[in-house]
Amino acid sequence: LQYLDNGTIEIYGGTCTGPLFGAGVQIGELKILGGTIIGDTYGVDATSATATVTIGSKDNKSNTTTPVIQSTNIGVRNNVATFNFYDGIIKGAAGKSIAGTVNDKEEGYKVLKGTETIEGTTYETSTLYFAAS
Repeated sequence: LQYLDNGTIEIYGGTCTGPLFGAGVQIGELKILGGTIIGDTYGVDATSATATVTIGSKDNKSNTTTPVIQSTNIGVRNNVATFNFYDGIIKGAAGKSIAGTVNDKEEGYKVLKGTETIEGTTYETSTLYFAAS
C-alpha cells in the first residue's frame, strides 16, 4: 500500500504485505490503528517532509501487541517525515526496528528495544513502556 496524495488513510485491521514495503506514504497521513504490516525491505516507509505516519492512538496508554509492523530489514523508515508511535510492536533487523526519529509518543513513555525470534529469524523489537519519573 503506497499513499501518494494529500489526505488520510486509516488501517484498522487485516494484513498488508509487499515486496519492498508493507505501507508507505509520501504526502498526507498514514494511520495504522490495527492489523499487521509486513514488507521485505521496509515495514513502513515515510521519506518526505510532507508525510505523517501514526501507529496507534494517543490515549494515555500503550498496547504493545497491535498493530504489528515487520520487516527483515527496517521496521519503520522515517527520513524526514513526522512519526507518531503510540501503540504496537515494530520488528526489524538488529538495530533497525526504527530508522529515524520518533516525533511523538504517549506522555511518560519511552521506546523499549528487545528481540523476538520468528521461524529462525531474530528481530529487534520496539515497543513503548511507561517510565516512572
